[in-house]
Order: sequence, then structure tokens, then C-alpha cells
Amino acid sequence: MRHLFLLLLTLSWLFGVGVSGAERSPMLWQYQNGDTKISILGSIHFGKADLYPLHEAIETAYLDAETLVFEIDAREA
Repeated sequence: MRHLFLLLLTLSWLFGVGVSGAERSPMLWQYQNGDTKISILGSIHFGKADLYPLHEAIETAYLDAETLVFEIDAREA
């Protein structure tokens, strides 16, 4: 599992470097196996106002999700 995390972290960095403006794509990876679909979104902890609205693929993933898992307990943040 640790190797998968490191791979995803590396890929998020590689695909995120040098991408800006209208050309940028969301750091959103999706995997589907049968009825199970997993979406992993690279988190953004700060940004400019023009970051919003979020990319349509991200908004769709949020709306379609049955469960959301965050890296922190948002109730305590």
C-alpha cells in the first residue's frame, strides 16, 4: 500500500508541474473495477480565487461519491 501511495504522490507531482491556466487538468485519478469506483484527488491547501469553480470532473466525482475520506478530521480543523 505504501508503494501505491508513493507512486500516486510522484505522479501527482509530475503531472502538476508546469501546468497552468486553461490548460490545467485536475489532479484526479479514478479506478473502476465492476461496480466499485475509487477517485483520488490531489489536495490543494492554498490557491487563488480563480481556482474556483473546480474542474467539472472533480465536481462530478464529489456528487457521485457515496463516501468521502479526508486526510484529516475536518470536524477538528
